[in-house]
Amino acid sequence: MVPGFLRCFLMLFQTINYILIQVMRGSDRMALLRFSFVFLALTLSSCGGGGGGDENGESDGGGNENPENQNINSGLTGRIYTSQEDEGWAVDLETGNVSQLPNKRWWDTGDYENSLDGPYFTPHPNNDGSEILLLTEYCLEEYEGERDDYDCAIIIDSEGERISQLGVFPHGVIDGRLSKDGNYFALTYANEDYVNPHARLLIYDKSLNLIGNYSELQADGDNRSSFSRGLDWSRNGQITYAYKKSIYITSPYSTEGVAILTLPDSNESDVWPAPATLKFSPDGTKIAFRYVTDANQSMVFATIWVMNSDGTDLHQLAHDTSGSQ
Repeated sequence: MVPGFLRCFLMLFQTINYILIQVMRGSDRMALLRFSFVFLALTLSSCGGGGGGDENGESDGGGNENPENQNINSGLTGRIYTSQEDEGWAVDLETGNVSQLPNKRWWDTGDYENSLDGPYFTPHPNNDGSEILLLTEYCLEEYEGERDDYDCAIIIDSEGERISQLGVFPHGVIDGRLSKDGNYFALTYANEDYVNPHARLLIYDKSLNLIGNYSELQADGDNRSSFSRGLDWSRNGQITYAYKKSIYITSPYSTEGVAILTLPDSNESDVWPAPATLKFSPDGTKIAFRYVTDANQSMVFATIWVMNSDGTDLHQLAHDTSGSQ
């Protein structure tokens, strides 16, 4: 039997996953935005929200209290961040309030050139939303006199103002995250025309000084697809990331990692299963990740697993008896 809070977590996870899939498929922005808010509200309501009632479900006959002053989710706190085309949004789980984050469009955070291929914005806020690492795929078509496809990385505050310089890279940025102390950001990068070995984990400070460059990752074929999205920092500066079928962890503020878990090969696929969407626990002692068994452009089949940060005590967090994943 899955505890209530885990069911709630899984429902929220599936909701966000659906929204992101629709964004990737190019659904109508405003229609999807309206639908997303309704879908999120229904999901949050099913997690314990509603108009009153005690712990046994009995109504107190009230209902006149301002909803903004209520905890609609029975103690569930935190934020969900989502992005749609050129805007970012934050949903407060305690109140259900939705606000734009940052207070401007992604387009207005930099001088991005429009091209046939992009740009495509991927924001990564820190825990309280005060700073955002904004990754932009195909941000420029020319840089320092050289015509090519470029990706950009910049740190902005909650108002959309620049905190760091604009980092420009030949196309190949896979994913990135801010460190918990906010002083650094890490990128996974793969572009066989510019780096050899082709796949790298990079760490920069806010002045775009390169302080870590791990280049011992190299795969046959498509190196870009060998990296999974969803690297994460621990509070003490360790980084966990997934490359091909393995999960790696580094020393504090280092890019040199060791594999702590490798998923078994499958007779049906050279790619799956594979780990993705890694997250440290707040104390850094555990790592949660998605165990992906298959994926296509519209669907990801995965379950959630947890292990200690040294790779021990691997276990599935929840079982879906309905067969859908």
